[in-house]
Amino acid sequence: MFWFTNYNQLFSYPPGSFTYASWLSHGLVEALKVRLWALNINMQNTLASQMSVFLFPLVLIGIWKLRKDFRIIIAVIIWIGTIFMMSFVFPFAGARGGYFHSGAALQPMWWSLAPIGLVALVEWVGKKRKWKIEEAAQIFLWAIIGLSVLFTSYVVIGKLYNPNQGNIWSSEYDLYKKVAILIDSQSQSNPIVIVANPPGFYLATGMYAIAVPDGDEQVSLLVSRKFGANYLILEEDGIPEELNGLYNNPDQYPDFNYLGELDGTRVFKIQP
Repeated sequence: MFWFTNYNQLFSYPPGSFTYASWLSHGLVEALKVRLWALNINMQNTLASQMSVFLFPLVLIGIWKLRKDFRIIIAVIIWIGTIFMMSFVFPFAGARGGYFHSGAALQPMWWSLAPIGLVALVEWVGKKRKWKIEEAAQIFLWAIIGLSVLFTSYVVIGKLYNPNQGNIWSSEYDLYKKVAILIDSQSQSNPIVIVANPPGFYLATGMYAIAVPDGDEQVSLLVSRKFGANYLILEEDGIPEELNGLYNNPDQYPDFNYLGELDGTRVFKIQP
């Protein structure tokens, strides 16, 4: 994976075509740009997802206050190692979710440090402004909880509902259900499907599925014959560039029998 030059190569078939030479041919500058891009995405993820933006300075204060604690030292070392691996070794996987998930292991630590940092900040400011430290700390702690609830609610609602589209949480699930009905109408027993999100398709339909490979229609045919796939599903916003021809001109490829379109998704039966 270190030799990849774009994200879609994660789904290449056959997989053995990526070497040091192929990576080097794209240029070291481009390789560095990709890794700096991944680092930027992952740092944004740290700020927004792991620390909810407003907790970030409090976590830093908490880390500094407990900087000699062995547990804090270990946590910081793990965080630096994780962000390095997910930015410089696995930049595409890291920026597209790898860091988001692996970094979640440290969130209990950061969230535990936030109130420690808040109390330390209140004590420092309170001494200068002559606050009642204990009362001020309680007020600010409840304020942080309230902000967390509001921030989380805003994010969750945005994932569930779009003013222009309505319910978006189950949109892919509902689409795959419709596709399954179309496939079932073909009277194919135990079909295997090539689709952008195989786990999601299996969850929605119970049908076995494999990922759309990176490459043109010949690569899809090669994969279908290797793994016995019967159907190809191309979603409007989730196909390799090389398959745009098949998507835009579905009737011009004799190896793919075009069955129809559902909400911008085109379904093909692969000829044996």
